[in-house]
Amino acid sequence: MENKNMKDPKNGATENTAEARIRELTEEVRRLERENKKMSSLGKTQALLAEKKLPGEFAAFLATEDWEDTQKRIGDFEKAFFKAVEAAITEKLRGRAPMAGETTLDPFVLGFMR
Repeated sequence: MENKNMKDPKNGATENTAEARIRELTEEVRRLERENKKMSSLGKTQALLAEKKLPGEFAAFLATEDWEDTQKRIGDFEKAFFKAVEAAITEKLRGRAPMAGETTLDPFVLGFMR
């Protein structure tokens, strides 16, 4: 593969391939640093979710490179999650009221009372 920017060093021209390679490697290092920071944040996010008794499966959605932002997201998520759980439990327990003459005792217990 021939680089068009590459000049013959014998002619006194500069060679741009070294500069391009340095630029590529610098970008790769930056990318790896961001990835490492994200993985570290993901681990810390999972630990904080476990501490707060929240599902760890949400860590990937909540983790950011900025730990303060991640903590804020977890706090917001915690409020919304427990509000939704409470609403679901309330709805499930609501049920229907017993009709006149109906008993709320368990049929198993009623069998012993006869």
